[in-house]
Amino acid sequence: MPFSVCFPGKLQPVDCNYRPPSADGRSGKIGYHAGTLLRDRRPTGAASMVIETYSFERASTGKLVVLDHSSFMLAAIGGPIYVLLSGFLWEALAMVVVTVLIAGAAVFAIVAAIGLFDSLLTNLAAALFIPLAALFLQGRAAIRLTRRGYLRQGWIERY
Repeated sequence: MPFSVCFPGKLQPVDCNYRPPSADGRSGKIGYHAGTLLRDRRPTGAASMVIETYSFERASTGKLVVLDHSSFMLAAIGGPIYVLLSGFLWEALAMVVVTVLIAGAAVFAIVAAIGLFDSLLTNLAAALFIPLAALFLQGRAAIRLTRRGYLRQGWIERY
């Protein structure tokens, strides 16, 4: 396990909040995932709701999987490949459909923006921001489908 710093009574890194499950099968969680307070409250503010962090535990083995900001970036770039490499075939097939829809909507939006507006600055902004928005939507959809896959396979979601 990599070195980690724990702060009693404050926000905790994941390594501080996990220990292997006990012999009677009870959860090994002693706190909450990074980004949550130890008093069972989630942080407030818009930034905490844009990219959610999900944590899953396999009760039989005690294995912990976290979908966080780095997972979001990989999911945004990889899309269906990320979901498939996570081990979820049906969700990856659904992600292919979502990716085609998002790409089609992005192409339509760029063509519409270029066709409707004569301003070079507006066209450049559309060409920059529409693909970024499409990547953001793809990342969110891939993480949501991966979360669904973990829950479907019986993983326990931790907060």
